[in-house]
Amino acid sequence: MGTDIRGWIEVFDQPRDLRGAWRAAVRIDNIVERNYGMFGSLFGVRNDYGFRPIAAERGVPFGISSELMDYFEVPADPADRGNDWALSPTWIMQRELQSVDWQELGEKPEPGTPPGPTRQREEVVTPGWRTVLDIMEVLRQSLAAKKQSGQTKSKAKRTPRKVA
Repeated sequence: MGTDIRGWIEVFDQPRDLRGAWRAAVRIDNIVERNYGMFGSLFGVRNDYGFRPIAAERGVPFGISSELMDYFEVPADPADRGNDWALSPTWIMQRELQSVDWQELGEKPEPGTPPGPTRQREEVVTPGWRTVLDIMEVLRQSLAAKKQSGQTKSKAKRTPRKVA
């Protein structure tokens, strides 16, 4: 049985005088490929290469947008959020992705091969995942530029995050 990822990129909008909110921006399900190297590298799921996961088992993020609550059918009451509705809910911030050492080696060789060289994180980034990483960076730059030029009415702090 295969493991797939479902997720979104969200953007956080926090006006100085109001409570902030996460907003759904891009659904990634149809962009990323099934890629156990990336699942393991980022989230520790099916971590066949032995990467040190960046954002494993964090659970449902605080303040998840209503769009994502509906999409993932997340119970509104955190006490009702068992593990039945999702395998390994987690999330990662774009700033964390910026600081990832993509040259870092996993601790295990490719599954089914004799002991030998391992893979670097960057070697498991496929075109769909590269697209998602690029979208997150473009959103970050675009929102920062809008804030700097005063195009955002509230001069909001905006940060992309991916929820998977």
